[in-house]
Amino acid sequence: MIDLTSDQKDRPWFYFISSTSLVISITALLFRWREEPIISFSGNFQTNNFNEIFQFLILLCSTLCIPLSVEYIECTEMAITEFLLFILTATLGGMFLCGANDLITIFVAPECFSLCSYLLSGYTKRDLRSNEATMKYLLMGGASSSILVHGFSLGYMVHLGGRSSFKKL
Repeated sequence: MIDLTSDQKDRPWFYFISSTSLVISITALLFRWREEPIISFSGNFQTNNFNEIFQFLILLCSTLCIPLSVEYIECTEMAITEFLLFILTATLGGMFLCGANDLITIFVAPECFSLCSYLLSGYTKRDLRSNEATMKYLLMGGASSSILVHGFSLGYMVHLGGRSSFKKL
């Protein structure tokens, strides 16, 4: 929404808003460190200190990625809002993957992460190497996702007995 109403000179604000939101998320995660584990979303998501370590690492990497990409985005003159949206959505997918407690969540979270990774690898659509890398990445990701779903269906059928939660395992 901000991108639609802003001028070209307001571009540094997008970096600032994205970085600030990630820093606020890191701060909230650190303040929640000693609390009891929480199971939410009807048992599909679990947070504990072990999960929060990996969530912290994902947030930290995303926070460092944004300032390091400023020069690249300015040189290529690509759209900044889409780039930051892909980074933040991939971060969200990675954080959901850390706390996944269900087969469906374990499938949807990496798909969210990988879809944004596909889009980021093909972000410079004018570059031939970028297009080739994106196509290869997309084909390999599709093949691995289909194998993963097949394995999940076998595990669901044999070991979980019709339940997708990991409590039975």
